[in-house]
Amino acid sequence: MKGTPVRPTDLEAVKRQQRAFYQANAKYYHLIDEQFQSGYTYDDILKELAGRLTAPVGFLDVGCGSGYYVLRARALGCMATGIDLSLHSCHMGSKRVGGRFCQADAESLPFRDGCFGLVFCQQLIEHVVFPERVLAEIARVLRPGGILFLSAPNRLGRRSAPKIQRILRELYAGTEVKRIVALPPDVLRRWSTSDDIDALQDTDMCNETTVFQALRLVRQVGLTVERFDTLRHARKYGRLAYLLARAASRLPLARYAGVNFKIVARKAGAP
Repeated sequence: MKGTPVRPTDLEAVKRQQRAFYQANAKYYHLIDEQFQSGYTYDDILKELAGRLTAPVGFLDVGCGSGYYVLRARALGCMATGIDLSLHSCHMGSKRVGGRFCQADAESLPFRDGCFGLVFCQQLIEHVVFPERVLAEIARVLRPGGILFLSAPNRLGRRSAPKIQRILRELYAGTEVKRIVALPPDVLRRWSTSDDIDALQDTDMCNETTVFQALRLVRQVGLTVERFDTLRHARKYGRLAYLLARAASRLPLARYAGVNFKIVARKAGAP
């Protein structure tokens, strides 16, 4: 699905539409939580990254949804906090998980500079109009040596061939950090009347982001990219298919062609 690009003067209108959607749609967070409970999570990455930092580790989940990663981070001994634009999301997380939840806009995080060692921002920047502001805020609240895990759909990998030309153009001549599109006018009705999250995938996305745009954003705010890939979640492959996909992802151009990017980046300085 390809959305209709919007003019820069219309960005605030799209943002208001997004805000209204998340504040009105409680069902959205329950459907997302079902996906978490089915095992499509990155617990292994959370455990690895938290283990690299000196305790105590302050953990922040930006766009925390039902609070799944706040719960997992607390189980690892982190001082965990979740923020989300939806008040329902914060109530849901606080009731089911415990810990600290805060209703806030990711473009203006209500925390002092350098207070978190690890920040998760998973499947969020495709839903924000100003991802550059979100990444700048994450960089601000990360402490020196702190780590960001950033994940979102890679629209480059979901588009039809020819991919090679698009990859080469983005690799050598691309400058975009976002591509904002209008939401479908019936997006709230679709989510509130359906139980099939796969059928609804990306219908609430206003930023057709790619791995190249995300890498530019991360570097633009002064973070150093340690590693990235564009593989699907490991559970979406058969065992042999996953091994082959991992091998292919090491090829110079193929590494950009997958459908979902995962970036690990670090802030300069000693932790």
